Amino acid sequence: MKPAWPVLINLRADPYEVMWEESQMYMRWMADNMWTFVPAQQYVAEFLATFREFPPVRGSSLSVDNVLQELLQQGTGR
Repeated sequence: MKPAWPVLINLRADPYEVMWEESQMYMRWMADNMWTFVPAQQYVAEFLATFREFPPVRGSSLSVDNVLQELLQQGTGR
C-alpha cells in the first residue's frame, strides 16, 4: 500500500517503520496530524532556498576514480 502523501514516522516510537502499514488507527492519526504539512512547507522552502546561495559541490577525495579522471584531463590538455 502506497499512500498519496508523505509518511510521517516517529523513529523513537516505531524504529522499524512498520506501524503505518500495520496499525488500524494510522489513517485516523494521519488525518489528525495533516495540519503539520502546512507549516512544514515554510521550513522546507527555507531549506531549499539555501541551495541557491550555497549550491552542492562535489567533494574532493583521494580515490582512484579522481586520480584517473585527473590523468585523463591532463592527457587531453596537452
